[in-house]
Amino acid sequence: MMLRSLLIASLFLSACGPNDILLRGRVSDDVGDKSMDFDGALVEIREGTGPIVAETITNSNGRFAVRVPRAARIFAVISDDGFLPTSFTGASGIEPVLRVPDGTLFGVPESTAEQYLTLFEGCPAAREGGFSVGRVRVENLVDSDTGENPIVTTARVEWNVRDRETLQACYLNDEGTAYDPTATVTGQSGWYLVPNVTVGTGEIIVSYSTIVGAEEIVVVYPVYMPDDGVIARFPTWVTFDTPT
Repeated sequence: MMLRSLLIASLFLSACGPNDILLRGRVSDDVGDKSMDFDGALVEIREGTGPIVAETITNSNGRFAVRVPRAARIFAVISDDGFLPTSFTGASGIEPVLRVPDGTLFGVPESTAEQYLTLFEGCPAAREGGFSVGRVRVENLVDSDTGENPIVTTARVEWNVRDRETLQACYLNDEGTAYDPTATVTGQSGWYLVPNVTVGTGEIIVSYSTIVGAEEIVVVYPVYMPDDGVIARFPTWVTFDTPT
């Protein structure tokens, strides 16, 4: 079994000091093309084990700047009234200034979260505590017909808290229209939702195969779950590799 740990596209930051870097970014107020700049959002920065190390407020253009430690694993949590605290994972790197690409950070409105929960209606404990939702796609391939990265149909998704707790994901039917209690992998829709996730740091574990009958590949994403929050991974990237 191939085991790899991946961090999402380099992001974030921490408290002031001689080894800090400056993190700059822009926050949107939702997912997708209709999103706008998020004015007045709280950007809360947590270090690898979860404690808050810095926080700031976005300006009228949704932009922010904050100092964070160099070469650190960072979690950024976006929140405001009417929004679920939304968590992102990153690495601060070593350059003096790190700019987060536009579209990377966003808040999830309560109305959008309700759409996800309605889609997964019937998933046990989906409305209890925080949840992680996403769609698994292949990062290093693009479908020439659609121009999109292919959906991964074989992925099993779990939440793990330092080997003490494992939560299984729920999946949709192949049409992507409703929760399927018989589904054990992402299927044609590629969607998953992990319900009732414990507050704090943990791991999203994605197990999948790229060739029928081949050994599974396992990808591990370090994450932080805020209180009654959401980890929205659109997409949840994996690679098209052959196990060795």
